[in-house]
Amino acid sequence: MLTILGATALMMAGHYTVYTYLGAITAGATAGPFANALTLILVAWGVGVLAGNFHAGFWADKGSGLGAALAALGGGTLLLAISPLTVSHLTTVTVWAAV
Repeated sequence: MLTILGATALMMAGHYTVYTYLGAITAGATAGPFANALTLILVAWGVGVLAGNFHAGFWADKGSGLGAALAALGGGTLLLAISPLTVSHLTTVTVWAAV
């Protein structure tokens, strides 16, 4: 249990670090005529978090909590790894934030 909680805490620390600096990270994608681009990205992030929490809770209840934790950790790691490739265009960064 402590191992899963530790891994989850590290993953969430990574997500919150990205969330904290999302404005600076997406400066290239949010510059331009669309003044509310950062708001759109943050809404996509929030919808993705809501959907992810719902599905993770469902998967943890119906199956293995370890499987849900490993899937979340793997998915989060992948998304953080590809983030430098997605932040230059508004569409890709919005999809990335939602996923």
